[in-house]
Amino acid sequence: MLAEIHEGKTDDMTVRLVRSIAELAYAKHGDLGRTDDLGLIIHTRLETFLDGAWYEATAHVLGSKLKAKKQYQAIKWTKQIVMIDFRVSDLCDVFGVEGLCYEYWWASAAMRAIGKGSVVKWDRTKTPSLLYKDTGVNTLCFYLYDERNSKGRGFLTRFGTWIDETQKLEKIDATGADEIHFAQLTPNPDVQEYPVWNRETKSIGRGVGATNFGVGSFSLAGFKSEHGFMSEPFKPNFVILCAASGCDDGDLGSL
Repeated sequence: MLAEIHEGKTDDMTVRLVRSIAELAYAKHGDLGRTDDLGLIIHTRLETFLDGAWYEATAHVLGSKLKAKKQYQAIKWTKQIVMIDFRVSDLCDVFGVEGLCYEYWWASAAMRAIGKGSVVKWDRTKTPSLLYKDTGVNTLCFYLYDERNSKGRGFLTRFGTWIDETQKLEKIDATGADEIHFAQLTPNPDVQEYPVWNRETKSIGRGVGATNFGVGSFSLAGFKSEHGFMSEPFKPNFVILCAASGCDDGDLGSL
């Protein structure tokens, strides 16, 4: 979810858009080649685990440092993958990036309104500082577009194409081998019960929480179908790329 200080614009669609901007920023500017920032929890120390924040927070929740130490020992011998290289300042930076991404979205929304003929006024003494006047603009266009986005269900690819999840079942074979699963953002999640693994009883139990992500799925055949229109225009460019890089025609055939 977004902080309420962000102009109060925290609906699900805005959360998704801001999160997408943030993820693209991480993909573009982050160091995705790093392999030392994650590792097994067994390689950590209680006093420095998550920059000491875990020890402090767990002691506060359980009521004593002794209970926190026992909890740490109970999970240290599991095979959990945790953040090895982490500082509390990193968390602050993440919220800072979120704020900048929100401002980026807000600026793009303003450009959208200006492009459709809205009168825009900037007043630093008011919140929000950017004020719109849609007089003379066909507000129905905004309404229909926003309504379509808010009701949209499916998988949005980075190519800008959309795969409708409601149609995927028609294209999946009997074994389900054509189906792929992925994590999808759950904006503004509600607190509710979820199935969780109980380490003591070695069974599935129930837990309460608000999950940031859920599991989505779509058909690979559907994905291929939706992107098929790009295959022919892509091949000539791929041949040029092969010629420049020295690959042979077999690479084109494998495409």
